[in-house]
Amino acid sequence: MGCKVSAVKKAAPRGRSGIKPGGACLTPSCKGAGHTRGYCNAHYLRLRRSKDMSKPVRKRAANGDGSKWLDRNGYVVLTLPNIHGRIMEHRYVMEQQLGRLLYRNEYVHHRNGIKTDNRPENLELWISSQPSGQRVEDMVKWALEILAQYGTGSTGWIAK
Repeated sequence: MGCKVSAVKKAAPRGRSGIKPGGACLTPSCKGAGHTRGYCNAHYLRLRRSKDMSKPVRKRAANGDGSKWLDRNGYVVLTLPNIHGRIMEHRYVMEQQLGRLLYRNEYVHHRNGIKTDNRPENLELWISSQPSGQRVEDMVKWALEILAQYGTGSTGWIAK
């Protein structure tokens, strides 16, 4: 008894979807080039991950300086490829005001509570390096560390 061999349909080469490459993305609002199954890379990844396809795709700025977008917590994030990579805009604005990078224990507070209002006059520099105990010698040691790190400042805020 012999086995009957049925005709095997030849598969299309891997990566081909029957859609001519080089066309536009199938998402109506997208102007990207359609590659995989007719979608641009960003929309194809969203399709595979069951994400919302209607949201616009984040693009880099044409001038090469990077891009800016809101993160899931509502803060503005910058992409600065030659300097930091990704950084929160309020931290970057404060670094520019100070002329240095922020220390690990420093963070930036928005005075009016609006996370997208990153004007220098709306930002305050806060520190979180307080000692956990309340012993006097701990507080004095901590105060001396702050004075050594920040000095008296040009505003004369330290009483003499």
